[in-house]
Amino acid sequence: MLLPALASAKRKAQAPVCQNNSRQFGLALLFYSDDRGRYPENWVGQGQPGLTGMQTQVNPTMPGAFFWQDPNGGGISPGNGIFHLVSWMDIIAPGMQGINIFKCPSVPKEAAAAAGLPDGDYPHYGYNTYVGGRGAGGRGAPAMSGEGGYNPQKVIMTADYYMIWAVYMNEYDWYSQAGDPALTASRALRVFRHNGQSTVGFADGHVEYAVRTDTNYWGTYSLTYNGKPLRWDPKQVGSY
Repeated sequence: MLLPALASAKRKAQAPVCQNNSRQFGLALLFYSDDRGRYPENWVGQGQPGLTGMQTQVNPTMPGAFFWQDPNGGGISPGNGIFHLVSWMDIIAPGMQGINIFKCPSVPKEAAAAAGLPDGDYPHYGYNTYVGGRGAGGRGAPAMSGEGGYNPQKVIMTADYYMIWAVYMNEYDWYSQAGDPALTASRALRVFRHNGQSTVGFADGHVEYAVRTDTNYWGTYSLTYNGKPLRWDPKQVGSY
């Protein structure tokens, strides 16, 4: 009885760390937007056809050198569609206190070995594909400007995540982890890892916890709830 209680206490103690990480991401993204007039791209060079402009991270002190990411959605293995990208994390990293802020202490330690990824892991946090431009009109769209949407208190920016596609987190992948019965069991524990909740940072800088059953985050290719990708695309998020 004691071990489960200790494990639960440890998870509760880790949750504020992750929440603070999300706040730091939100501040860094807002500062970047204020300085540049737009948010960071999902990954550097995403505007080029295919992987033409993609940059890989070779600096071992940067987060991109640790996290393996799949920019095309069809990656198979490291070097074969999966890369150490220069992504949004690397863009805001100079304002952070080291790479560890991009590592959530609640992610299972054995996950990297299970994923078959040498010298690294899946990203622990996701970044909204619409905000970074990858999901807004297809690859090549610019990242969203600070004035590019409305109801920023409703627009998701970052969240606890654990997928090779976290670099362009979206409503379809969220559904695959939260609502798809064939996939939920294997993924939900790593995404909704704080007592069944995911830490979510919004465009106005505040942080909340999202439960797996909140369909405001869900989208499927055959159905988007209430006719629009709630919480995702700043140009479509309404006053719900």
